[in-house]
Amino acid sequence: MVALVALGPRYEFHYAFLFLLVLIGPLWIGAFGRFRLGRLVAFAVLITAFWGYYLAQLSSATHLVSAAHARDDTMLLIGALCGIGVILWARTVLTTAQIGICYGVGLLLDTVISPVGTSNPWKFVYAVPVTILVLGLAARSTRTGPAIVAMVALAGLSVVLDCRSYSTALLLAALLSTWRSLPQRSGKSKSWALTATMIGAVSVAIFLLIQSLLVNGYLGAAAQERTIQQINVSGSLILGGRPELEASLALFGNHPAGFGVGVVPSPQDILVAKSGLSSINYAPDNGYVEKYMFGYQYELHSVAGDVWAKWGLLGLALVVGIAMLVVRTLAMSIANRSGEPLVLFLCCWTSWSLAFSPLVASLPIIVPTVAMCLRSRVGGADCAPAHDASG
Repeated sequence: MVALVALGPRYEFHYAFLFLLVLIGPLWIGAFGRFRLGRLVAFAVLITAFWGYYLAQLSSATHLVSAAHARDDTMLLIGALCGIGVILWARTVLTTAQIGICYGVGLLLDTVISPVGTSNPWKFVYAVPVTILVLGLAARSTRTGPAIVAMVALAGLSVVLDCRSYSTALLLAALLSTWRSLPQRSGKSKSWALTATMIGAVSVAIFLLIQSLLVNGYLGAAAQERTIQQINVSGSLILGGRPELEASLALFGNHPAGFGVGVVPSPQDILVAKSGLSSINYAPDNGYVEKYMFGYQYELHSVAGDVWAKWGLLGLALVVGIAMLVVRTLAMSIANRSGEPLVLFLCCWTSWSLAFSPLVASLPIIVPTVAMCLRSRVGGADCAPAHDASG
């Protein structure tokens, strides 16, 4: 439980965090072998970490390479792997509720140790920690009703506090939790692939509903004005809200192999990215593009984009593998009427983060998602049960 809490504030003190995890390594390293695909995940992350250095060596002929940033990026990836191992170990001795509570407390502790100044604290600081903690507390009940009510309430709060994508993920998780609670009409479970298709259709329907509510002003005048502006400029709410996607696609088309850890963007890279942004009528000559996205490294505002830029095609394959694991877990949870609301929420928000959230901000949600999605070799459960400490 202490190790789970310690996972929260790991980014500000990642070297001390890794040192402490190495000390208790004999306790959690073996946990990878107790879950299906566990060893494969560990191997894939380690190979990807080394590949980033190899790419950086190739890029050094045309780009500057920061050794400090290369080290930090690698430690970030290795730290994520250690976090997955600790949560897998926790699954063998703790319940889902205990894991959610301890991990949520750790994330909230991070907000105290490393406060972030922002105009929207809920959106950028408290939303994920509070949700994980609340759903961990709700998992103590044998009924899914408290978790569903909590997610709907948090979704309403997120709408009020201008968190459109987060509220959509919460509503989807609440809907899937309700679906999961319904009795099956027959004894045979549906194909997980068919269920995944149905979940995709439900996700699109929820997105279109939220977009319609925003455009028609039901969720506030400010949100309405911003939504209409984003759609008018780029032709799409997603591209209007996440123009970095077009910059990522432009860079990928120009340099598909990726760049490597610690590589500093070149003027040519910035021009390529700006051309992609201009194609959707986004004005790229601003401080955000030149200082944040390409000031000292590639910040493409998506896990897929950031990982590809730093670890190339191997990193992108790792992200695709995580996405497949998440989709399969969601589908199996519905098809077999298994899985916990906390895990369903983790999967829903991770699905969005892989495409539209920065790597560093997304790791606190990706780490527990991967760990909770791996299936135990004992009993074949999709994820840790709420009231069974056997894992």
